[in-house]
Amino acid sequence: MKIVTIRKVVLFLGIYFYTVVSVHASVVLKNTRVIFPGDGVEHTIQFTNNDDFPNIVQLWTDKGDSQSTPETADGPFSLLPPIFKVDKESGQSVRMIYTGDGLPNNKESVFYLNFLVIPPNSEGLEGQNQLKIVLRNRVKIFYRPSSIDGNPRDSIDKMSTEVMYGTDGEPESIKVKNNSGYYISMSSLNVEKGTTRYSYEPVMVEPYSSTTLENFVRTDKITNQKESVNGAVLNIVYVNDYGAHVPKSIAINK
Repeated sequence: MKIVTIRKVVLFLGIYFYTVVSVHASVVLKNTRVIFPGDGVEHTIQFTNNDDFPNIVQLWTDKGDSQSTPETADGPFSLLPPIFKVDKESGQSVRMIYTGDGLPNNKESVFYLNFLVIPPNSEGLEGQNQLKIVLRNRVKIFYRPSSIDGNPRDSIDKMSTEVMYGTDGEPESIKVKNNSGYYISMSSLNVEKGTTRYSYEPVMVEPYSSTTLENFVRTDKITNQKESVNGAVLNIVYVNDYGAHVPKSIAINK
């Protein structure tokens, strides 16, 4: 899974030194996102340990604080078990129980699942100072009420975009409007005009809201296709429920 931030925290636990780093973990969640059905109170998620040694895993949820800890966890979910040992090359099921209330029933709400992966002690070094790398991963939880209009697969087709051009003919910004009750996550978004590509930062657009992207990277693209003089193409890559990155192109006119 893709982790965009790296954070190091030194925790002094007994004689050991732990460093928390956001990287690719050896213990992984089955999916890159969690879809929690709003018509139920419980959902099961599955972890797999790909290492040839056991690991300890600690879980918590939050409402959006990327610096959250188990002590500051404020997500509306109980996780059972919240901490567990997973043997080498094996798996562990975890129950997620919704404990909140008052969430909108016409659109999704997003929270975050965090899990620390703590490796075992090094053999032969008992009683000595050890530096341990504790792997932290963070994935989105989409709380999805059953009463949302439409289908999540159709949300990208309902999305509307508007490209604003400057006096020099370059696309200064893109306004993206989400007209559905589902979150739209785009891992890539760019405008191709002539032989130039204007790439914008990845974005997640909330349900029934809009956002404007202004910062872009201008590059020359390699293509053998003939471009329309007055037209342009908006290319996006969005993430579906299964974590797959799906490309889509939309023809636009200046």
